[in-house]
Amino acid sequence: MRNRAKCRLCGDILESFHEHDRVECSCGEIAISGGTVRYELAYRNLENFLRLDDNDQETPVKSEIGVSSPEERRDHLLYSLKTYIEYEGNGDQTRPIQMYEFRTLLQIIYDILKVK
Repeated sequence: MRNRAKCRLCGDILESFHEHDRVECSCGEIAISGGTVRYELAYRNLENFLRLDDNDQETPVKSEIGVSSPEERRDHLLYSLKTYIEYEGNGDQTRPIQMYEFRTLLQIIYDILKVK
């Protein structure tokens, strides 16, 4: 099953493709990460978070644990950044960085700085 969600506020459909891929809707109400490994989510209001299955069926999330407060979100993003750097550090550190890795890293840094 793919890691997909839909925001009730802006209507954006999100999909996280790999473990270090964090995606946020355009209004900032919901986010998902973890690809098909972790199925992590973040939200401001859980009522605006819909899971999408592979057939585009919408399912409201009722009891899934999420990151809701700005402080929890900041801590989650910092942990994601630390994990991402550690993950990349285990490989060849002289190889060129891939564009998706760079974009993911910039997105995490942007999200950390955006949290109020």
